[in-house]
Amino acid sequence: PDEIVQTAPDDRLEPAKGECITPVPDDAPVPTFRHPEFGAPSDTWPYHSHAGDLLGYVARYNPPGTRKQFVPWTLWRDSEGLRWRMKNWPHPRPLYGLDRLTASPAASVVVVEGEKCADAAGAVFPTSVVVTSPGGSQAAHK
Repeated sequence: PDEIVQTAPDDRLEPAKGECITPVPDDAPVPTFRHPEFGAPSDTWPYHSHAGDLLGYVARYNPPGTRKQFVPWTLWRDSEGLRWRMKNWPHPRPLYGLDRLTASPAASVVVVEGEKCADAAGAVFPTSVVVTSPGGSQAAHK
């Protein structure tokens, strides 16, 4: 089915149940990114492997009256089958821009905080590769 069962917001805080599937297979369900509390995202960023294969997404939500929220979406296989969950990748986590880094190994690298900033900096520094880590600077070690 094109629409999949979404999980509760605190699902990303629970211990991993099942197996995180990377890269995402071509026949995987299509994520809706609809958050039960925040609704539809204002933006999404796909994360790719060094070979360009899809690994998952980070979605940004702008709930009214509160600060922006970022939620990772990864594909998991558990007893219910394949489903997208609001859960980070297991360690080590991928870099946003890893595919571009692999394509230009001799380029200078700019490390920024956030996918939106990475995309903007890529336009400003077209001969460099701009990367970021999921979860911001506090999770860069992962």
